[in-house]
Amino acid sequence: MTNEVQVHTKDLMEMISDIQLTMSQMFEDMKKTTNHDGNDRHNHHRQSRMNEDWEYIFLRIRYFLIFLFEVFNVVNLLVFFRYSWMSPPGIPKSLL
Repeated sequence: MTNEVQVHTKDLMEMISDIQLTMSQMFEDMKKTTNHDGNDRHNHHRQSRMNEDWEYIFLRIRYFLIFLFEVFNVVNLLVFFRYSWMSPPGIPKSLL
């Protein structure tokens, strides 16, 4: 009877050992998965932040170019006003 108990105990210990290995592999896989997901979230956040930074830069460039365009329009308007009230040049006598 003791021999049967020892064999049965040995079989149980092997089964427990296999279960522990399987469980430890599952936990390792879960850790890798959660770390990988965490890295993806971190990379997504970093990528999102980078996109926001580039949007900010392009927005500033756009505002600067609009400002230059408006300055050019004002200068053009001032030149137009300057020459619009001047009397037209006379016709040269050589053409008459």
